[in-house]
Amino acid sequence: MSKVICTKCNCKMEHVRSGVYVLETYEDGIKPYKVWAADRYACPNCDTELVTGFAHVPISEQFNENFSECVEKCEFKFR
Repeated sequence: MSKVICTKCNCKMEHVRSGVYVLETYEDGIKPYKVWAADRYACPNCDTELVTGFAHVPISEQFNENFSECVEKCEFKFR
């Protein structure tokens, strides 16, 4: 696992959880496109959080049968 450093506090961030579901949207920022698994980190000093360590391939894409179910599990999104 990589080391993730908080740039505010200059300390190592703590690994909170692996397998966080993240929604990638189309450029409109609304329409779902892909669902990814990633890792969630948090700074123990300032509570800054980040999501990194995305898988090489998405868990699901808009044309997959399970896509709606995966979208519902997403905690974060980006475009």
